[in-house]
Amino acid sequence: ERVLDVGAGTGAVSRAVLTAGAEVVALDIAVNMLMAAQRGGVSNLVCNAVPELPFVDDVFDAVLSAFVLTHVEEPDAAVDEMRRVLRPGGRIALSSWSPADDVYAAACAEIVAEFIDPVRIAEAATRVLPGESRFAQPDGLSSILNAHGLRDVHGEIHTFEFACSVEDLVASREVCASGRTLRT
Repeated sequence: ERVLDVGAGTGAVSRAVLTAGAEVVALDIAVNMLMAAQRGGVSNLVCNAVPELPFVDDVFDAVLSAFVLTHVEEPDAAVDEMRRVLRPGGRIALSSWSPADDVYAAACAEIVAEFIDPVRIAEAATRVLPGESRFAQPDGLSSILNAHGLRDVHGEIHTFEFACSVEDLVASREVCASGRTLRT
């Protein structure tokens, strides 16, 4: 089975695909992320931005995209492209975060709001996560797949507990944080 991981990041999903015995192509816009995926054992890497996918039609048995559509300015075009590269009878699997309505998100938002105008925060969030409000909804992902003619669409909501050591948190930041600028 040939699988495309759209927005592969550091390769967590790609490695799971490899462990399951399938061939995977990891696609991401960020070279640093693809380098981390390569260090983790993923070898078929493509640096490219969504929505345009640089593949011929009908080439993958499955297309996966974990927590990516919220970042895409044209998610409908991205789903069209995913469908285009999918073989007939293939599968698409997407995931997104639910709304950040927990006590930790509220505490973070409160602290940030002390220093930055909430309007500017909202504008920045819309630039970085243009699809967050759409795909954080329970039916957000299934509705886009249905709208693009995919059949047998099933959506599920999962709750995860996440634990991370300080060392792992620092290591993860080394992969993706090359610098930050904050202006007021």
